[in-house]
Amino acid sequence: MNFKKIGKYLLFLLPWFISALIFRSDTAYYNALSRPIFAPPPFIFGIVWPILYILIAYVIYNTWDDRDKEYNINLFLNYITNQLFSFFFFTIKNPFLAFIDTIIIL
Repeated sequence: MNFKKIGKYLLFLLPWFISALIFRSDTAYYNALSRPIFAPPPFIFGIVWPILYILIAYVIYNTWDDRDKEYNINLFLNYITNQLFSFFFFTIKNPFLAFIDTIIIL
């Protein structure tokens, strides 16, 4: 087993869980929103987001290139904007800023 590879993967994985620790999801706020019929129930987020974080970290782990600074900067900016979504939507409860953040991510 290569502990260096595992450590590198964990280095890419752990930061994705920062927003879950800092910005608590307000399910009461989410439930109070007027949502479309296809909106997922709150418990789905607790299942889907960790899976997404694991997959995102895996992709970054496999594509990280220490020589390509522009790519690494784009990854960092994508990380920051992804983390800001939880802050905008659940902490300051501003769906418009969360929407703008989503557009930036895209």
